[in-house]
Amino acid sequence: MKSLLIEQSNDTPLISFDIEKNKFEIKGESYSDDANYFYVPVLEWLRRFLKTNKVPITFNFYLVYFNTSSSSVFFQILEMLDKYNSEVPVEVNWYARPLDLDIYEEGEEFQNDFEPLSLNVKFKQSAWDHKIVSLNYKIKQPFGAYQMAFFYF
Repeated sequence: MKSLLIEQSNDTPLISFDIEKNKFEIKGESYSDDANYFYVPVLEWLRRFLKTNKVPITFNFYLVYFNTSSSSVFFQILEMLDKYNSEVPVEVNWYARPLDLDIYEEGEEFQNDFEPLSLNVKFKQSAWDHKIVSLNYKIKQPFGAYQMAFFYF
């Protein structure tokens, strides 16, 4: 079985399931109109992998935004990991950007749904690649030009 890598798009996250390191990540935004269509091959791949793997795994969620249909898929993934955890140790990390209480609280809800599973909910800045954009604005006032920096993800 080979690792699974699906590049991020505008409305689907990066899927990186690395079987050499046993590190699995879902990262970005997930709001496809048909999340089930996107995630069916991911769920199938994960089911096949869990049937044969006997080594502890780490599963990381780095989400910026997701819709309800994506949430139901994440629930299915956590259900699979919860069942698998009885045989092989699984560590799940749910990361939220600092001050992103919505994503953090969603992680806490999943944590409550899957108490036997080691599901850690954390704030973490470095989980996302971020860029700083500098813009120069010329204002016709005695103050001259201002430089402003904006962070975006």
